[in-house]
Amino acid sequence: MLSSSADSDELERLRTLQYYQILNSMQEPVFTRFVALCAQIFNTPVSLISLVEEEQVQYIATHGIEVTAKVPRPESICSMAVEQNKAILLTDLTGATPKQVRAEARAASLRNGLPFYAGSPLHMPDKRSIGALCIGDVQPRSFSNEEQEVLDRLAALVAQTIVVRHFCLVSTDLGIDQWERVQHRMVDEIEALSALVRYIITRAGTQIPVPTDVLQLITRRLMDLAVILGTYQVNR
Repeated sequence: MLSSSADSDELERLRTLQYYQILNSMQEPVFTRFVALCAQIFNTPVSLISLVEEEQVQYIATHGIEVTAKVPRPESICSMAVEQNKAILLTDLTGATPKQVRAEARAASLRNGLPFYAGSPLHMPDKRSIGALCIGDVQPRSFSNEEQEVLDRLAALVAQTIVVRHFCLVSTDLGIDQWERVQHRMVDEIEALSALVRYIITRAGTQIPVPTDVLQLITRRLMDLAVILGTYQVNR
């Protein structure tokens, strides 16, 4: 049973989720590109962006897997990232203990053939997490601290994009037209980064974990995306 303090924190977190009006949105191109890029960088077949509601988890972008629009919250490892408000790494779910992951979430992931999970929460400006960016693999694997840092950066960009999306859509001066322009520019930048990653993989081959020098190059390009979003100073 949650304490009254935990209940209050969860209520505020749900209010934050509702505030950004991202629930039940169509799979928008920028978020679809983010998950595709994420899977490409880490060489995983699956990547998802989740939003954690009170009783269910909704996926607003998916890559490499077909999932129902919503799944029960106990079955989602992403909900654990939100509840703990930190990154979750499970390199081999086949041997995971109940202390590491809920039985329902472990069973659901293995049922989908994904014994590897790495996820980072979507921290909003008020420091509350509304969901997660995650990757999954069909076999257990290692995941370095440097890779986790890049996944965290990507999650921060997804969260920042959600903030900018809301800022544009509720603004009488900006509106949906401005959001479409921002989204188009972001898509172009993500596709350019994707082309760079594809070039690196062609030259160096697929490596697990991803080499540090490659991650550093990717990080510099991710900073360019942050600059674009940073032109919209939104603090909530």
